[in-house]
Order: sequence, then structure tokens, then C-alpha cells
Amino acid sequence: MEGKREGKAEVKNRISKSKVAGVILAAIELILSFIVVGMVLYTKMVTPVQGIIGAILLCVIPILVVFMMKYKKARIPGIVIASIFILFLGIAIYYLAVTNKALDKITGNNTEVAEIKVYVAKEDDVNSINEAVDKSYVFGKLAAVDAENVNETIDSINKDLSVNIEVKEFDSLIEMLGAFESGYVQAMIANTAVMSSLDETEGYEDYTTEKLKTIMENKVKKDVVKETAQDPDRFCMYFSGIDTFGGVNAQARSDVNIIAVVNNDTKQIVLISTPRDYYVDLPAVGNKKDKLTHAGIYGINASMDALEQLYDTDISYYVRVNFTGFQNIVDQLGGIDVYSEYAFTSITEEGTYSYSEGENHLNGEQALGFARCRMAFRDGDRQRGRNQMEVIKAIVKKMQSSQMLKNYAGVMDGMSDSFQTDMDKNEIGKLVQDQLQTNSQWTIITYSVSGSDASQVCASVGQSCYVMVPYDKDVNYAKDLINRNLNNETITQEEVDNFRMSNSEDDVDTGIKTDEELAQPDAYEGDPE
Repeated sequence: MEGKREGKAEVKNRISKSKVAGVILAAIELILSFIVVGMVLYTKMVTPVQGIIGAILLCVIPILVVFMMKYKKARIPGIVIASIFILFLGIAIYYLAVTNKALDKITGNNTEVAEIKVYVAKEDDVNSINEAVDKSYVFGKLAAVDAENVNETIDSINKDLSVNIEVKEFDSLIEMLGAFESGYVQAMIANTAVMSSLDETEGYEDYTTEKLKTIMENKVKKDVVKETAQDPDRFCMYFSGIDTFGGVNAQARSDVNIIAVVNNDTKQIVLISTPRDYYVDLPAVGNKKDKLTHAGIYGINASMDALEQLYDTDISYYVRVNFTGFQNIVDQLGGIDVYSEYAFTSITEEGTYSYSEGENHLNGEQALGFARCRMAFRDGDRQRGRNQMEVIKAIVKKMQSSQMLKNYAGVMDGMSDSFQTDMDKNEIGKLVQDQLQTNSQWTIITYSVSGSDASQVCASVGQSCYVMVPYDKDVNYAKDLINRNLNNETITQEEVDNFRMSNSEDDVDTGIKTDEELAQPDAYEGDPE
């Protein structure tokens, strides 16, 4: 009898423990549910009302589990349900944590870094700023090009070393180099982005690597003035691809210059590509003529100002990505499928890549080679711009597909260090909310303006360089496309392609260069691949 009583007591004890366990699991579910709702609201991708509804729905299961604990036969199923739901909530918390971490790093970025260096001759025995000051070196600087950051660096030298260094000002980079080579100045203080423009200046292509060495480096962080979209559903965004493999917030020349005209009402995006060598007025230097890519020397706002003036429109946001970031994003997506108008080979410093006509599945390195190549084409940078927009279309398509979920955490983590925008979480969240409500695919239209090859004086260099002089007809058509999309008009890729083919003023043939053409030097060198 006593054994039976002990057996019943043990069964009763197990039942009691299972009941307690179920209640504890339900409590954990409830806590995790509120954490999930809070994290979802923090992404700004759902409205507060939607968050409240979600919280109510998530609370149903814990309440159900507690109710099931009242019945012996329902306790084990209740514990199983609670365990599965806790696992689901844990996974959701992980993905939401990754999302919020990435969004915090990507969005609302209103700073960029200017890298200022002090240069001396490579064979100079001076190896530090202290030694240069001790020898009473005269320092050269540019009068107008990034004067604010250079002057800040000079002030820092004077303060740190308790000196007042002698500085000579010059109107152009070439003039300063002449003074340096003649010995009039023994050192130069300049933005690295400015010095990088020598890479495409005839006679100075390898100047910074073969003739100069750095004795001091100063990184200056500056705020980018943020503009506000006049209409949150219809706006222009500037995509800038900077020519570096380093930090995404580096102040540098922009090799990719694309305006995305976004209409959230019609779900239509028009991409307008402007060649890096477009010869335009730069507001940053008093509307003097220069290559568009050189606007990046003065900061991303200078690039946007030049494009706003060219197309007579307002640009509300920017997105900036560098070469490293571009590769990371594509690789984390598991590659992208890009359409190529031609079969061609791209030769870069990183490798040689071949592409076939039609669809190509590309990893990060291959996609970068595809987007950077211009030398293989008879119309050079014009075709490169079209290829870059094909890459953007492929990335957008892949990110809209269910395949992105396979490596969602990797994609978000990769983007957090590779991608930067001044859109804040509320602005991105609204776009996501609208997308979730409509669940419709975006239509992407692409157009690339063109121009005539020429050699003209560029303000940032002070010497003639290869440029592309804009065709007025192309610029005016781009303006028309921007206005039509902002005014909810439907645009088709067919009509844009027809305009490009029937109104082209290019005096070059399209297509791929022959082996004989590739062997011949270009009349205008432009930038390297």
C-alpha cells in the first residue's frame, strides 16, 4: 500500500512539475514576444498600430499554453507548442538584431572623411613632419581645392609643434607640382583625392607612387548637410560608387554617378547614368568646368550639387558604396544574374574576367569587373554606365527574391560595413511598409547620357584632361524622364531605347573592340579600368 501511495505521489509530483514547466515556458514566450515586437518597431518597418496588433496576436499562444496546463492530457502538447514557439521567437530576435545593427550603421550617415597628407620627394631624407619643420621647409597648398580641410591640417601642425610653418598658395595642382619640382616649395599639403586625379593626367600618371612619399597623414571628419525630400513617395537619390577599396565614408572621386528617380506610388524607378568624365560646371569651385568625378574631391554634396544643376532637379538622398562593399554585397547575396549586351573580356588589376552575351551569373569580383570595364567597348564609358545600371537592376531583383533569405544575416552584416546612406530609418521604414502593403514588383528603367570626346582644362588639375562634353539633347531627355517619373507618368524601357538609338550623336561605333583596336592606344586615355 505504501508503495502504491509513493507511486501515486511520484506521478502527481511529475504532473505538477510539468504544469509548472508549462507555465514557465509560457512566461518566457510572453517576454520574448514583447522583445520581438519592440525590435520590429525599432526597425520602423511597421506602424505602431501594426505593432500593437502583432503583440496581441503573439500573446495568444502563451495564454493558450497556460490554459492547456489545466488539463493533464493537454500539458505535454502545450509544452511542445511552447518550446517550438520559443525557438521561433529566438530565431526572430536574432534576425531582428542583425537587421537593426545593420540599419543603425547604414542609415542616417551624414559624415565623410577627408584624408590630408603631407608629401615630400621620394628621395628626400626627411621622413617625418618634425624633420621637415626642423629644416624650415616651405609647404605648398592649393588656394581653392579643399582649402578648409588643408587649413585645418596646417593649424594642427602649428599647434602640435608650436611653430608657424611657411605656406605658399597655388591656383592649380599642376602649378604647385611645378613649384615643388623647381624647389620653390619642399613639401605639399593636399587631399589624397586631389592627388589621385594625377592618375589620369597626361605626364603624371604614376607621379604619386614614383615621385612622392608621405611624411604625415591627417583624417578630417566632416558633416554632410542633409536635405529633405519634398515628397517622401517621389524623390531623387544619388548613387555614388567611389574608387577606393577602403572605408565607405572616404571623400574620393566618384566613378559611378547614377540618379535613381523613385516613385513609390507607381513602383517605378528611372536610373539616369552620367559618365564620370562628363564636363560640367562644379558649384564647389565657382561653377568652373571640370570632370564630374572630380566633384567627389570636395565631398559628396559637391557631386550632388553638380548633378542637380546639370539636370535642374533636387536630389534628396545619397547612397555610397566602394569597391570592397560592392563585392561583399554581391557575394553575400550568393551572386547576381546580370544581362550583358555583348560578349567581352574585362582586364583589371584584380584579374581577367570573361562575359557572354545574355545572362551571366556573377560573384562579387566578376560583377566588379563587369561594372568597371570600359576599354573593351568602342563607346567606352557610355557602355560602362549602361552595364553599371544592369548590375543595380540585378541586385534589386535578387534582394526582392526569396533567395535572399538563405543568407539574410550575411547580407545585412556585409552591407553594414560596405554601404552608406543619409536616409534615416523612418524614411526607409516607410518604403518598406508601403512595399509590404502592396507587395508589387518595382519596374526599373535605365538611361545613360552621352557626349563627345575632347581634351579640356579641368579646374581641379589646372591642365587639359580627357573629358566628355555633354550632348544637350541627351541631357534634356534625361530631364524629361526625371520629371515624367516624378509626375506619375508611365515610362517603358522600349521607348527609352528607341530614343537612344534614333537620337544618338555619338561618332563612335557601338559594340566590342577588335583585337586590332585593342592594340591601338586610345585617342583619349580617360581613367584606368
